[in-house]
Amino acid sequence: MPELLRVLILEDRQDDAELVVVELKRAGFQPDWRRVDTAADYAAALSEPLDLILADYNLPQYTALKALQLLQERQLNIPFIVVTGSTREEAAVECMQHGAADYLIKDRLARLGQSVRHALGQKRLRDESARAEQALRESEQRYRAIFDGVRDAIFVEAPDGRILDANASACEMYGDTRENFLRKTVFDPVPPRPPA
Repeated sequence: MPELLRVLILEDRQDDAELVVVELKRAGFQPDWRRVDTAADYAAALSEPLDLILADYNLPQYTALKALQLLQERQLNIPFIVVTGSTREEAAVECMQHGAADYLIKDRLARLGQSVRHALGQKRLRDESARAEQALRESEQRYRAIFDGVRDAIFVEAPDGRILDANASACEMYGDTRENFLRKTVFDPVPPRPPA
């Protein structure tokens, strides 16, 4: 069964866009696609849910580099592949440096399916990494809330005796800051603060 793919094609020629769609279908995708050819239409289309952007390098009054810049300004994680007739190596290098997933020549589209699969795989990895980082931040916040909420003094120590962490109660009880505790070991004498 073909894989559904929501595609925005930034292209000023309808027939070139249709050739790209045919190649996507040949590669096993079911493209739900839309073609735009102006900066305003492109900017508006970025608010829609998209899986992929395929862009010609040169459009009237617009370039793939400007399209990439807008994508980055909006912090959108949408794979962007340049599909163009321009064979200038400098253009390809510049697009890749600015975040394009690939740079393909229109008369050599056999690699499009492979390029799209790779770009989508890289996006999945970025998404998974972002979710893992978010889960880690949330876990750290929960740990910190519990750790600092305990009324007893708690120290976390390394096998060599270095203090790795101290909760708020330990800092209050011993009259020291967490930062100072992290420079000490459990073997350093730390007299408790006299009762007030």
